[in-house]
Amino acid sequence: MPRNTGGIVITSTDRDPHQALTGFTGAWKPNLSPASLPAGTVVLQLLPPADGDDPDLVDVWLWLTRRGRWLMLGCWKNAGPGWTYRAAPLIHAALPAPQAGAASQDTASSPRLRAVPSRRT
Repeated sequence: MPRNTGGIVITSTDRDPHQALTGFTGAWKPNLSPASLPAGTVVLQLLPPADGDDPDLVDVWLWLTRRGRWLMLGCWKNAGPGWTYRAAPLIHAALPAPQAGAASQDTASSPRLRAVPSRRT
C-alpha cells in the first residue's frame, strides 16, 4: 500500500447462521502504517480509476497487515457497483468469525462504512 495513504479498516463482519459473510463494517483512517496496526488487520482502499474517468467505476485494493508489512489480498481495476461481491470472499477468509461476547474495536471517532455484497444479476 502506498505510504501516507488512507483506507477503510474493516472492523466487523456480519454473517448468516452458516457463517457466510453477508456484510462488513469499517472505519476510515487517513494515514495508515502496517507497523501501527495489529497483525491481521484488513484494509480496503477505494481509489479513482487510474485509466478512466467514469464516476461509476473505482479501483479496489484489499490489504492485510502481516509482520509490520502490507500483504495485498486483491485488486480490482475499474470495478463497478458489484465490487463488494468480489471483495467479500477475501474479507471472509481473512477475518476470523466473531466470537460470542467479543468486544468490537473502538471506532467512535472515525466515520463508518457499511457495505453489503451485491447480488449477481
